[in-house]
Amino acid sequence: METLSTKSRAARLRADTVALSLFFISALLVLWVAIRYGGSWPDYSDMTQSLPHPIAWLRWVLGDISEVAFY
Repeated sequence: METLSTKSRAARLRADTVALSLFFISALLVLWVAIRYGGSWPDYSDMTQSLPHPIAWLRWVLGDISEVAFY
C-alpha cells in the first residue's frame, strides 16, 4: 500500500479535493439542520420532562453510550 507522501502530485491533489469536498458537504449539512430547526435543540429540562415516554429512555441510553465513547 502506498502512503500519501509517496503518491504522485495528481493523486495527492485528488485526495485533497475529496477531503475538502467532504468537509464542505458536512459543514453545509450542519448549517442546513441549524437553519431548518431554528436552533431548537432539546435542552436538559426538555429531556427530563419527556422521560415518561418510552422512546425518551432509549434516547438517554444512547446518549450515555455516545458520551462514554467520546471520552
